[in-house]
Amino acid sequence: MKPIYKIPFVFLIPLAILLYANSTGSIGGKTGSPGDGATCVECHIGSPNPITGWISSNIPTEGYTPGQTYQITATGTHNGVVRFGFELTAENTSGSKVGTFIITDPTRTKLTNINNAVTHTFNGITPTGNTNSWSMNWTAPPNDIGQVRFYAAFNAANGDNNTTGDVIYTSNLFIDAAQPPALLSVVPDEAEQGSSPGLTISAENTSWLGSSPDVRLRNVSGPSEIIIAENVSVTNNTQLIADFNIPPDASPGLWDVLVDDLELEAAFTIIEIFPALLSVVPDMAAQGDMVELSITAENTFWIGSQPEVNLTFDGSLPTIIEAIGVEVINNTLLVAAFEIPIDATVGLYDLHVDDLILPSAFTVTLLNALSQQSAQQAKVYPNPATDRVWVESEAELQLRFYDMSGKLVLEQHTAPGRSSIQLNGLERGVYILESNGLTRKTERLIIR
Repeated sequence: MKPIYKIPFVFLIPLAILLYANSTGSIGGKTGSPGDGATCVECHIGSPNPITGWISSNIPTEGYTPGQTYQITATGTHNGVVRFGFELTAENTSGSKVGTFIITDPTRTKLTNINNAVTHTFNGITPTGNTNSWSMNWTAPPNDIGQVRFYAAFNAANGDNNTTGDVIYTSNLFIDAAQPPALLSVVPDEAEQGSSPGLTISAENTSWLGSSPDVRLRNVSGPSEIIIAENVSVTNNTQLIADFNIPPDASPGLWDVLVDDLELEAAFTIIEIFPALLSVVPDMAAQGDMVELSITAENTFWIGSQPEVNLTFDGSLPTIIEAIGVEVINNTLLVAAFEIPIDATVGLYDLHVDDLILPSAFTVTLLNALSQQSAQQAKVYPNPATDRVWVESEAELQLRFYDMSGKLVLEQHTAPGRSSIQLNGLERGVYILESNGLTRKTERLIIR
């Protein structure tokens, strides 16, 4: 006969309690993580089987963002499983617990291991077919701590209320911290006052495609001074082109580049420009002349303004001749009409346009009665002209044609009487015609 051994009932009580306890959740610290150092095989006979892909999340591929909450899901599959349990935790690379777990399905899951892990409840161990799955939320630490590692151990039990015959699996999921978006560079990194640069702005970890970024420049010395981009074109997720119109009076110096809530500090420089008058054509007229002066400059912004133009005698007793009409051609060119008084002081005059001065730039000459009469008798027509003009004068004339930049483009001598001048070589536009005979006269000629 085989011997019959009787096990005292008192020794069966701890085993039953242990099996019941495991069916209602892990006691904690059994995920197989470096911080836990143990798995379910501490209680269930066998060796853990590593497997990939049993932990998933909705954390973006770029990584977690500090302070954000994400869903973590543990899913196990085993053929013929009767009961399926688990424990999941999160650690840093040193094995310390990180983040905060939040139970979203209290019927099937609960916290364990001093709230540093999640495990099943008794109602959460019944699989669907050969699979069981549990979900919970996890809030990332408030700061970037580097890589976060999720560890889980799974017990695929055969349901015989014994510690043998069960299969233990382990799985993990490593997730890096998302790198914060940042601006990297701006090209070009400088522009002059009054210019209209297109700035190429590059960044990292941004997602600009499909958006309309707000791009601005902010004065470092005076943050209330803002220049807003006139147009923004997104090239890709990390590059855009912003078109700016830098005001002529923008503060020179360093400026921050802003794209939405991103900043690239002191990355752009506005260069101060210095306006100046360059030339005046013609540069002389006689007493009593009506003359139109073509005035050129640099770094000026005359369009949309009404410049004040005058001639001031360069002497001890200032004499001022105000322009009787001013026409702005472009930002750096204007035409000013003057009627030189018959008694104007003869000599050198300074040219003034607003607060700009071209010293000793214009000469008023003496006009006698004979030359004045000759000037009145000289005629140039038609005006506007096309391919030629006719000149009638009682005296020989030296005619000079200047474009609006002050460049001499045609010079011709005419005899007394009626002469024609071919204009075929001149482009359509506005010209200054200067005639020198017994007197000197200027007028504006339009070629169509």
